[in-house]
Amino acid sequence: MKPSAGEDAAGHPVYRGLRFRVAALLALSLLPLGLVTYLQTQELATEARSRSDMTLLSLTGRATHGERQSVERALGAVDVLSVMVEFLRDDPDACRATLRGILETSDRFSFIGLIEPDGVIRCSTTDRQLDHAETIRLVAQPETPPIILSRLDTPEVSGEPVINLTRAVTFDDGARGLLSVSIPVRHAEDRDDLPSARRPDAVVTFNTDGAIVTIDAEAEPLLPRDIPLIDLVDATPRSFDAVDRAGEARTFTMTPIIPNVLYALAAWPPEKRSATVAGRSLPAWLLPLLMFAASIGVAYLAVDRLVVRHIRSLRRMMQAFAQRRALPSRRHREALSTELAELEEGFVEMALDLSNDEARMEDALREKNVLLKEIHHRVKNNLQLISSIMNMQIRAARHDETVGVLRRLQERVMGLATVHRNLYQTDDLSRTDAGLLLRELFEQLLTMAGGETRAGLDYEGRFEEVILFPDQALPLSLLASELGTNAIKHMRCEDGDAKVLKVALRMVEDGMAELTCENTVPRDHEVRERAGGLGARLIKAFAAQLGGKLEQSTENGRHKVRLRFQVETFTQTPADY
Repeated sequence: MKPSAGEDAAGHPVYRGLRFRVAALLALSLLPLGLVTYLQTQELATEARSRSDMTLLSLTGRATHGERQSVERALGAVDVLSVMVEFLRDDPDACRATLRGILETSDRFSFIGLIEPDGVIRCSTTDRQLDHAETIRLVAQPETPPIILSRLDTPEVSGEPVINLTRAVTFDDGARGLLSVSIPVRHAEDRDDLPSARRPDAVVTFNTDGAIVTIDAEAEPLLPRDIPLIDLVDATPRSFDAVDRAGEARTFTMTPIIPNVLYALAAWPPEKRSATVAGRSLPAWLLPLLMFAASIGVAYLAVDRLVVRHIRSLRRMMQAFAQRRALPSRRHREALSTELAELEEGFVEMALDLSNDEARMEDALREKNVLLKEIHHRVKNNLQLISSIMNMQIRAARHDETVGVLRRLQERVMGLATVHRNLYQTDDLSRTDAGLLLRELFEQLLTMAGGETRAGLDYEGRFEEVILFPDQALPLSLLASELGTNAIKHMRCEDGDAKVLKVALRMVEDGMAELTCENTVPRDHEVRERAGGLGARLIKAFAAQLGGKLEQSTENGRHKVRLRFQVETFTQTPADY
């Protein structure tokens, strides 16, 4: 039968096995260590993640080195110019010469100008006046920061996309103006020469309003999908995991290039922030769990290989010896532990001793059977000798009554001889087939009765196989001999009627046997005439010895005897190996 779920090959519950119990105990003993390992791994993972974040933030700062350098130079320039703003305002020619000198000195600027309170640029690096009244109105608002950084894709002067930095200045009369510096985007986007493995997938810079200042080519899909850039405006550098606009999980780092002015956002592959195997992030609990599972697995396999499989082999050897007395072989025991080797050696020696003892017992049993058969054979011969002597006496007898008594006695002797003959001819002296025994007994009685008795006799014998101990077979055969003798002796019939003798032995119930004998008698025959005879007394004695129930009846010229008795049960005879 195929074992069900939760059972081993032998059909026993798995949890009752030695392997499971050892693994369970080891799991309990390793559980505190596993928890400590998990906590330590969690702490190390947090520390590694923190270090990884610091590294990514540092690389983000290096990736935006061009933006930082350009904006810092622009801030330095407006700081210098803000000191001399009154001079620049009073002398437009000198102002224009000064601004052009700064422009020629630095190749990173494309335009420098002073926006006066009326919104007109009269002093700049260009020869024409420019109207920036809208910019002045914006600066006049109280929530506007003093420094504004923005991207202009179509400027009036530079002719190429620029980063425009404006700073508010206050003149001596209290009026407010602006200093404006434009930086070509191509100069600001010069990236530091980083190895490809340490370079972010995309970098974008944005101002305090969340407006993009610089962005790498094809970086738009790599920006966070659900996080606006304005939500990232913060003075504290940080890293976080999010989904980009293409639907891919990524790690992002945000760092302020110049606080309250310009910020940088870099997109990284997710494995850059955590430990990975084959490109997949590993949680902190995975390594302790793998170690725990490996320990349990090793313990399970060790118990199976070192103990359980050898015990199973020993069990198969014991079953083979118990079922068919197959002697165990002395196999090589190098793979066995000392304890198991001693256990197996002890079983092998015990099996050999048992086999030798059983062989001696079997020899003694065979010798006993031979002696018993010889005894039964000799008893049968002696009974036949007595029968022969009685036969000589019968021939020498002169009176019919004497002949009848000797004949009845001879029949009883031959009945005993038949029992002993069957006993020594059977293979098992402890049991005999009562059906076969009674069949031969009645055939012998009819043979001894002579031809006159058998003439016109309707004999019917039905004998089933009923196995009896000799203790029951002997009284049953003697009882049947008396029944047959009495039936033959008193069997009469009216003129024209046939003589009938019916004998049957069968099993009627579980453990119950029934012997019936029916024969014809004269119609005026009475049972009580035979009740006091020796044969009737012997029949009752043998029935009592069998512990059976005897019933006799006579009607319609038929005399019927029925005996029911309990067949003694047999115990299993040890097999002969």
